[in-house]
Amino acid sequence: MSNQLKNRDSQGSTRFRPNAEDVAKKVDKDIAGHVSIASIKEFLNTLLKVDTEAEQAIGDLAKRRPRKFIPEAVHLEKELYEPFVAKANTVLDAYDGAVHSYWTSRPNETPKDGDKTLPLLRPDAACVLGDIRPLARLKIACGATDLDLDDNSQLDKVFALLDAAVDFASSHVENQRLNDQRDDIEALKDKIQKGDRTVEVAKGWLFETAVILSALAKEEGHKPMTTFIFNEAKEMWTSAKVIWLLSPLDKINKSVLAKIGKTKSDPAYDKIEDMNEVWWLRVVVPVEMKAKKLVEDRVQGSAQLCRYMRMVMKTQINRNFVIGLLLCHDELRLFFCDRAGLIATTSWISVNTVSGFKSFARIVLALSSMDPTKLGWNNNMRLCSQLALNATPSSLQFFSSTSPKVKMEDYGESVRSNIWARSAPESQNSTTLKHYLTIKTVSWMKSEEMVGRSAVVWVVKELNSNHDNVKDPYMILKQSWSKDSEDSLTEKDFHGPIRLDNVGFVLSSVKRIEMRTDEFRGNILTRAWPWANGIAERLIEDASGPPIPEEDLDPFLLAVDDTIVHDQIEPGSVPRVLTETLVIRNAAYLTPDYDDGYLHCRRSDLHKSHPIHNAIHDIESFFWVLVYQCLVRMGPGGPRRPELFTSQPQKKPKSTQEKPLSPAQLIKLREYKRALFDDGGASKKHELFTDPPLFETQIIEYFHPYFSRLKPLVREWWHLLQCTYRTYNDVAQALIHEEVIALLTKHLDLIAAGEGDMKPTEAETNEEASVLREKELGRRKRDLERLKNAPWNQVEVEGGKGKGKAGSGTK
Repeated sequence: MSNQLKNRDSQGSTRFRPNAEDVAKKVDKDIAGHVSIASIKEFLNTLLKVDTEAEQAIGDLAKRRPRKFIPEAVHLEKELYEPFVAKANTVLDAYDGAVHSYWTSRPNETPKDGDKTLPLLRPDAACVLGDIRPLARLKIACGATDLDLDDNSQLDKVFALLDAAVDFASSHVENQRLNDQRDDIEALKDKIQKGDRTVEVAKGWLFETAVILSALAKEEGHKPMTTFIFNEAKEMWTSAKVIWLLSPLDKINKSVLAKIGKTKSDPAYDKIEDMNEVWWLRVVVPVEMKAKKLVEDRVQGSAQLCRYMRMVMKTQINRNFVIGLLLCHDELRLFFCDRAGLIATTSWISVNTVSGFKSFARIVLALSSMDPTKLGWNNNMRLCSQLALNATPSSLQFFSSTSPKVKMEDYGESVRSNIWARSAPESQNSTTLKHYLTIKTVSWMKSEEMVGRSAVVWVVKELNSNHDNVKDPYMILKQSWSKDSEDSLTEKDFHGPIRLDNVGFVLSSVKRIEMRTDEFRGNILTRAWPWANGIAERLIEDASGPPIPEEDLDPFLLAVDDTIVHDQIEPGSVPRVLTETLVIRNAAYLTPDYDDGYLHCRRSDLHKSHPIHNAIHDIESFFWVLVYQCLVRMGPGGPRRPELFTSQPQKKPKSTQEKPLSPAQLIKLREYKRALFDDGGASKKHELFTDPPLFETQIIEYFHPYFSRLKPLVREWWHLLQCTYRTYNDVAQALIHEEVIALLTKHLDLIAAGEGDMKPTEAETNEEASVLREKELGRRKRDLERLKNAPWNQVEVEGGKGKGKAGSGTK
């Protein structure tokens, strides 16, 4: 645990920030058996299409391509960063069409996420949302230091500077939603375009432009840095200074000129792409680089890149898929991942060749200019501005998360506190859309799964027809990626049409046919490929030569071709479809764990299929939730037992009835908890089911003393599961619900009576437990109040300090 960072959530629960090793294990688990390869031509023509204007720009760039794009000799990774990013942004500058992103390298700074439970991962470079071309062109124009206003031959350069400055100011005002300055800038732009192109006219316009830039710079300089997608104040001051010095001195306030003249350029702003902080929320494409192109570099690089792609999926809940780039010296490979699997290109692009540079330029332009929906963003989700919600008066304003108008203040304090407006059909075959506002994220722990359901659950309220207010009551909206097959049932199908008191009712469960992984992939031709902590390079055709002859391939590792399928390789992908389920009243979502180790999985009639999901699986899910609480928590409100973490000393017992665990018992407690709940497999559960007495000595014995009165309930429930699994017939399945309800009723009555062995223990009645209980009850009360008033709430956060962001579920 030494390389993991500890923090506490709003409920006091101890959480640990995962490290790169933890993420690597999750990546291997996600995509093993779900990897495919496609030719570069297939990948580009299917997934990265560009328009005619972009093709023209690529052709023009190729004609003046530098001889050495990537240095021939590279010893360290960092020697690749600047050439790659500089060339990518040069490609963008040559394109006059609309772009939504640019390229940057910040290898020594971890992209921000606003959440202390996410891993600290640092891609070598990234394509991030924003258009820096106006700023770059202004900087180039400002660099023309030989400008002389008395020399008519310099007039074109002067007007180029004017055009660049006004375009930059116009772009800045538009993107930062500064409506007050928009009219002045547009009027100046109109005068420059229509006016006489003379020295005297230019002098006046230079002065007017400088005034506007200076005003913007001074205004922006007083705002928090996180307000902006770009920190432009420095560059505006520098630009204003250049223009001021060219303007007629008799019109200049000399004190202002002196102030500007003393402003020094910060070296940190010398590279425009380094000017802004990078947030995971803004990453379009992560990039990993390796100085060499040895087998281990390629394998390691592909594994690292997949971690970054997983992080994009985690932090961008509105992302359906993500593309990634791996550069090993001067060779580039493309990756694509949706919830169905990973696709990699079969060969590598040699970017220093003419054809390779054209492919590189096409990739850059496509990733920076394509419709965001073609790069994975869900256009049914719009970001609700928390800046507008926290303003006076409050209002609902919505933006596409890829819009240049989005500020960091529009987001919540963490990924899970972002507020979204999203549409969903009333039913599977309905064309009528209803619109909902997410007011709290209930569950997002599985959202980053590269292959799987990747479920996210929100509390939502329906928006009115004008989208300026919400309707009661609040509901639950669950988004998941279910298998795309005609016979797959939805939660609505399982639930049925009958409403039951105090039970969540599934209003609808809709498969969004337009959100299918097959649709995202187009008709790209792929074949399955193995994954071994990365993609084994010796199986891939060489970048600069013909494919490896079949007779030279290792037959044991040979993947799938047109005629041969080997048992070592599973299907490269399983098509999935985005499914949205809407539930009214509170409902719990527990994903059944289909583990091959369970007793019922060894029934002869199941063969190799997954077990059939029925009542006992739900009952068992609830059972393990209860066991987890008793084993891991230390009382009401959710704080975890500090002794579960090797870096924490065992807490001194508050009660004379509590006995501290011995060092050997501490080791066993951590081992049992890890094996039962953290390892992901079912080996420990299988062991307990096949040897039931172990459950008493290895699990119940280690319950926290606060939960001692629940031990009889858990024992009897465990016995009931044993009997039901061993019987496993229709009668047992039909009775299981009634038996568990009777079981719970009996033990809750005994606990409430508090007599004999059921008398409250000292661990329940001591001062610490009382404080935790009151704290938790207060949190629940505030949480319900937030849900009731959302999104128009401004209630105090836990502890009574400060104001909570509107609609934010967690601080």
